[in-house]
Amino acid sequence: MKCKNCNAELLDNTAFCPYCGTKSEYQQEQKVEVINETKKEEVETEASCWENFANISNTLGIVAISTFWIPILGLFAMLPGVPGIVFGALGKRSKKNGVSDIAQRGFTKSLVGTILSFVLFFVWYFIIIIAILNSAY
Repeated sequence: MKCKNCNAELLDNTAFCPYCGTKSEYQQEQKVEVINETKKEEVETEASCWENFANISNTLGIVAISTFWIPILGLFAMLPGVPGIVFGALGKRSKKNGVSDIAQRGFTKSLVGTILSFVLFFVWYFIIIIAILNSAY
């Protein structure tokens, strides 16, 4: 291998030219390939449970968001919402492309559905109490 600056003959594992001090490109490329291979292996050997958790969280989040407003089922929207939050937090640990995004969306949907169902439950409860008190007079 030759130095790109002064054309001096270099060994393959030389990081800098001993004559002019120019950094060797060969050493840099080799390190990048090793790092990328390591990350690729980590992603390929990753357990599939994180992806499953992300999908479960997304599904539970959709259920929580779509049922929070129903007067009778409003409180029950918390039932899928709370595990959806937990599964979303676990799914965000994935290193695969897109899985962490799905988990984040599921986490957000579950959290919003749970909070809204909790708040709306008390709103419906308050409305019923007011109706009962008004009918008594």
